[in-house]
Amino acid sequence: MTTLALYRQARVDGGLRTGIEVDGLAVWEQFEPGSEEVDPALLWYIDCVCEGDDLPTEADEVRQWFLAQGPALQGYLTTAAQELIVGSDPEVHPYGKVFAGPETGLQARISVSAVRRIVGRGIAARLVEFRDAWEATIRNLVPLASV
Repeated sequence: MTTLALYRQARVDGGLRTGIEVDGLAVWEQFEPGSEEVDPALLWYIDCVCEGDDLPTEADEVRQWFLAQGPALQGYLTTAAQELIVGSDPEVHPYGKVFAGPETGLQARISVSAVRRIVGRGIAARLVEFRDAWEATIRNLVPLASV
C-alpha cells in the first residue's frame, strides 16, 4: 500500500513549509523563510494523507495526482474548516478525520493541529487559505533530489 501526504506547516519564526511525501519520503517541497531570528518550532500544521494500492509513486505522477484530486480534497478541507470554525484546542488532541468520497473512491485523512490556543482559533482560516491556493501551491513546489 502506498501513502501520499501533502502537508503545510507554519513555524514560530514565520517560515512556511509545504511539501509532498511518498511513503514518508519528501519528493516535493517549498520553504518560505520567516524572520531572521530562526525558530523552527511549529505553530500549526495541516496534513492531507491518502493511502491505497493503486496510487502513483513517481514524483511527477504524484504531483499530477494531487492536482487531479484537488476538487475532492478541497471539499474535505472545506468540511474540516467548517468543523473547526470556532477553533481547536491543542491541549486535547489534534483534529483528525477520515473522509471518503463514494463518487470518487478517494479516501483521505485530514489532520490539523495548532500548538497554541490563540493560533488554534484561526486554524479554519488556514484551512481555507490552503484550499483556495491548492493548484498554485502544488505547482510551485520544487522537486527534491533523490537519494
